[in-house]
Amino acid sequence: MPANDLDEINLSDLLSEERTLLAKERTSLSYIRTGTALVAVGLAALKFFEMNPVVVILAAVMVAIGFIMIVYHAMWDRRYIHRIHYFEKKIHNLSTHEEITDESLKNNP
Repeated sequence: MPANDLDEINLSDLLSEERTLLAKERTSLSYIRTGTALVAVGLAALKFFEMNPVVVILAAVMVAIGFIMIVYHAMWDRRYIHRIHYFEKKIHNLSTHEEITDESLKNNP
């Protein structure tokens, strides 16, 4: 959706865009959760199997991948926060000027 068309869209389009952004945010948070789990399991493996070199290497790789996932998706998630706030303001502006009903929230074909 081009930036100059954002003033021309209606409430159902804004709600649809916000749903998409929130789905992206949920996906990003699930990657952060998975990265945190990888770090935790990797550190636990390092602690309990510190004498086995193969496990130490695998655990170090798990910790590294976990940190990369956390950092990348935390930065990725921040890019969408300002867009979510923008659409919330647009929805608020539209909703104060028109009556919101079940029909107004449905997507128009």
